This record gives sequence, C-alpha cells and structure tokens, in this order.
Amino acid sequence: HWSLAQIILPVFLSCFGVSEKPLHCGDLPIIEHGDVTKAPDGLALTVRCAYLHKLDGPAEVKCVDRKWTQLPACKAPCKLDQSKFYYSQREYMLHGVEEGFFCTALSRVQVKCDNGKALYRGCECPSCPSCT
Repeated sequence: HWSLAQIILPVFLSCFGVSEKPLHCGDLPIIEHGDVTKAPDGLALTVRCAYLHKLDGPAEVKCVDRKWTQLPACKAPCKLDQSKFYYSQREYMLHGVEEGFFCTALSRVQVKCDNGKALYRGCECPSCPSCT
C-alpha cells in the first residue's frame, strides 16, 4: 500500500529541483600514490598517501552539489644522489623539505625536494681558504 505522501512528495520535491536522496558524487577519484576511502553515506572521502609520500591538501574531501571539494595530491619523495655528498646520507627526502649536506669536508650543498625531483644548489664553502 502506498500512502498519498509517498506518491505526492517526490513529485512535489522534483518540481522545486529538490531530491529526497543525497546528491552523490559518483565514483571515487583517483589520486596517484593515494588510498581513497569513501564514508558509508558516500558524501565524504578520506585520503591517505603511500609510504614517504606527503599529502598536499585536505585529508578529508566532501561531496557538494555532486562534485568533490578540493582534491589533495600525494607528492613524491626524492631519492638523493649519494655521489654529491662527502659521506653517505639518508636515501630519501620528503617533498617540500630543504636541507644542507656536506659535499666536501668543509662545504655544504643545499638540497630541496620538489615532488620527486631533488634540486641541488652549489657546493658552497663560505669563508674558508680552500674547499678541497
């Protein structure tokens, strides 16, 4: 048995562009190097990045007007070139980190990680007579 409200309400709501059901955003977005989990109601996502990858953006994403709000990215770590260092350093650096390492016994090289690409800046030797 159908009640009058069950028949009339959906028609009435649709005339005003309103739906009885929440407006879902559809399939899970693909985030490279990320693991996306949808909330049971389908209106929110949680994003976690793979090992050593850094989350850039919100960890929780909402479904608003059938669109996902700002999606984050998982930024890649940098594999460090050990040949540029005076002695062995760690193998990886996280995205966004900038640090100085010894390239000779007395001088340093600045390294910045930018989404998987290590940027090396000089082998500087401030105020020393010889850098060898």
